[in-house]
Parts: sequence; structure tokens; C-alpha cells
Amino acid sequence: MRYPHICKLHGALEDAQCITMVLSLCRGTTLSDTMGNALSTGSPLPEEYCRSAFRQLCGALHYCHRNGVVHRDIKLDNLVWVDERETHLQLVDFGYAATTNEQSNFAGSPHYAAPEVHYTLCRTV
Repeated sequence: MRYPHICKLHGALEDAQCITMVLSLCRGTTLSDTMGNALSTGSPLPEEYCRSAFRQLCGALHYCHRNGVVHRDIKLDNLVWVDERETHLQLVDFGYAATTNEQSNFAGSPHYAAPEVHYTLCRTV
């Protein structure tokens, strides 16, 4: 996957004990950290800043879906600033990703799932 707002995988090394993936370096923090700092300091994020981040996220998701990939774990912790000025956002952590035709099971972080997902899971067990 090659898109400006998706973290690039440069390569992988594998041995008997582990797999090491080499990803693009992101020098900034997560979007979760950005929002937490804004909350703790009581300073709201400017609308243009939020619009830019949202546009970058939508672009990354559109690229994924156009190429048949579903991330399945979209959350603030998986959106990372490439630069310390927090202008360039990248989507990371494709550990739960799937192609559009293999989405039969629940994936993602349970703490971020909608209540109806938990309700459905409880009723099927």
C-alpha cells in the first residue's frame, strides 16, 4: 500500500523466533495524545487543524477501500503524526486488516467498539 497518509512498510526480516517489520519513521505523537493535550490544557483544536486531520484520514480510508483492504481498528491511537509540527497524519497498525471478502469475525479494540457490537457478541455466545 503506497499512499501519503498510510505508514509505509519498507521491508521485513524473519527468523525462527520473530518477525521484524521496518516501517516509516513517525516523529510526532498520536492523535490521541494531541486530543488529550488539548483537553488537559483547555485549549480547543482549531477547526482548520481538525479539518486537515479528518481529510487525511478520509483519504487514507478511501485508498484502502478502493484497493479492497479494510483496516478494522480505526482509533485515535492508530493515527500518528509524521512530523513534530503535527501537519502530516498517517494511518498505522494494520494488524486486524482484512480484504473486503473476509470480514466474518469481530476484529479491533473492544474498548472502541459500539455498544451494539458487544450486545450482538453476547447474544451469539
